[in-house]
Amino acid sequence: TVSLHTVNERNRVCIDVVHAASTLRSVTQPGEQIPLLAGSASKVLMAYMPQNELTPILTNIVRTAKRPKSDVVEELSRIRTQGYAVSHGERVLGVSAVSAPIKDVNEQVHYCVSLNGPSVRVQAHEKDFVKLVIKAAANISRLYGAQLRQ
Repeated sequence: TVSLHTVNERNRVCIDVVHAASTLRSVTQPGEQIPLLAGSASKVLMAYMPQNELTPILTNIVRTAKRPKSDVVEELSRIRTQGYAVSHGERVLGVSAVSAPIKDVNEQVHYCVSLNGPSVRVQAHEKDFVKLVIKAAANISRLYGAQLRQ
């Protein structure tokens, strides 16, 4: 399944979804709002948020997930540096996802693209999926005027 997400207050919103022709597929539907707590799409969107928007969300994550703030900040920094996030069973047990940011002409991130599926399938091809998702996000970003390095 491939999906497009954005942020609305403290949630990520699924804008659109393309399901594979399989009986095993993600449960996320267009319009669904999911708290910014876990999962690769949430982490990518948070990694590129302005600090003033991220701070109250971090407080909620630290309290809910019982993780040290420094660990969450470090993870988001790493995601921003590498340009993608991967999650395995963080939001739904048995489902893995790979997400990458979509940048606009001002290099700002308001959207991300994600690929998800059964962990057994995604983990077996994780490196390939990471490359594909990064490439897809870069192609979409160029359409929005982002000046990305080749």
